[in-house]
Amino acid sequence: MDQKSLMRYVDSLMQDTIDQHSPGAAVVVYVDREPVLIQGYGAANLEYEMPIQGRTVFDSGSLAKQFTAYAVSLLIERNMLSLGEDIRTYLPEFPESSGKITVGHLLYHTSGLQEWGDILQIAGWRFGDEITMDDVRALIPRMNSRNFAPGEQFEYVNTGYTLLAEIISRIAGEPFHQWMDRNVFGSIGMKHSFFNDDLYKVVPGMAYSYRLADRGTYAKCRDYLRVAGSSSLYTTIEDLGQWLGHLLDGGSVVERMAVPGQLADGSVTNYAFGLFLGQHNKVQVLEHGGKYAGYRSALSFIPEKRIGVALLSNLESLKEWDIVRGIIEFLLNDSEEEQVAAQSGQPLRSVQHVPDQEISGHYLICEGHVAVIGIEDGQVFWKITGGPKFELVPHLQDNFIDQDGDPVVFYRNGDNRIDSMTLIWCGEEKRVQKIVPVSDGVEAYAGVYYNSGLNVAYRMIVREKELYAEHMKHGSMELFHYQRDHFSGEHYWFRSVQFVRENDQVIGCIVSSAIQAKNIYFTRIDRSILL
Repeated sequence: MDQKSLMRYVDSLMQDTIDQHSPGAAVVVYVDREPVLIQGYGAANLEYEMPIQGRTVFDSGSLAKQFTAYAVSLLIERNMLSLGEDIRTYLPEFPESSGKITVGHLLYHTSGLQEWGDILQIAGWRFGDEITMDDVRALIPRMNSRNFAPGEQFEYVNTGYTLLAEIISRIAGEPFHQWMDRNVFGSIGMKHSFFNDDLYKVVPGMAYSYRLADRGTYAKCRDYLRVAGSSSLYTTIEDLGQWLGHLLDGGSVVERMAVPGQLADGSVTNYAFGLFLGQHNKVQVLEHGGKYAGYRSALSFIPEKRIGVALLSNLESLKEWDIVRGIIEFLLNDSEEEQVAAQSGQPLRSVQHVPDQEISGHYLICEGHVAVIGIEDGQVFWKITGGPKFELVPHLQDNFIDQDGDPVVFYRNGDNRIDSMTLIWCGEEKRVQKIVPVSDGVEAYAGVYYNSGLNVAYRMIVREKELYAEHMKHGSMELFHYQRDHFSGEHYWFRSVQFVRENDQVIGCIVSSAIQAKNIYFTRIDRSILL
């Protein structure tokens, strides 16, 4: 390994985004039995221009999950826990109505449990409010709905790993973070890593997180989350070097972490113990990342090649996976020249043509998710209802490239009219139909709707023939009427609103995030009940 070539390559990845006066990142590269590069870029704190170093502390977001999973593997090794156990063995307050959910279901994201973050938002929490473990614990006995039957499918949610932390705490008879300090971080030599459950804890060497603001400036992103297990792991790039070394050294506890999950039908998922499983040139790659506030993290390693890369950042817009996977690719090539050649493939060539107005309109992707295609000043853009706009770059006739470099293709029927399109959705190609939104009749939905489990109500009101959902803290949220009784909300956690009828009379509604918290039922009530 030519360390100078590696340093030049990593520097080149960073230089377009980061300088000494901007938020930045720290990187560690591990080869064979030692870290060959530990380097910081940019500033940990813009106010005091403190540089990012090897011991700068970051919130690593969902990178935490692999450490919680390691703890589970450790307890299995000690015969103190089994993946097949019903979680009610340790969480007797969990509602029976959810069916049998095992420790393995939590670990592999196959439990069908709803995302606690979405539920809290629906219940009235706003982005920026404090969220603690106590808030999530209070939700446990209220989780009567589920997204699907346990073991039926894979769906990534934080809830499972938060509950795993609670189970570990109850087995150990002490707080989760204390047990992790002694049994995991201390034994591995991660001297500056810990699960932070204190919103007001002073953390020496902590990096603040930032996002891009107007005119090339930066704004702070507030870190208000303290929910261990699924997140809230504070760590340094030096410590992640220790962790990569431990993972690459193997052993039964680590090897168990590469065992993938299995669904009830026998099919295997691409998720193991807090790690996604992938392939690179027929070689297994294990990786996971995290993001919260303006923090970003990514870790990837290849046991067979004994190489690994980790990154921690305090810049929201940093493309962390482009950097980490680029370094992995560099390590797998024999020389800097081969790496340059590997990256010199020709990009998709765009063409100049006048876009057909026919492509404009609405396309139903799934319940609550409607793609809006429009043309402004000759440029094509797309968005999800309520979301930001992104440009579609022309490639061929009726073919475009989206903001992620993925193809978007429009299709014509026998009358030469655009009636559908394909796009990449949740990692898979999906063909979706063009729809004509409903333009009237929203008055029937006006009223007050209440969920007793969350003790929250929304008032549906009509303004200028449009329906809005009102909440004391969330304010007024416009609902887009795309089919009879079906609306799309402007927030991801209130994305799908479906009204329920009985004898053609509206009696309630089901609110879903459309991805991670489905089937939250609200009953239509007399407003005076709440007074």
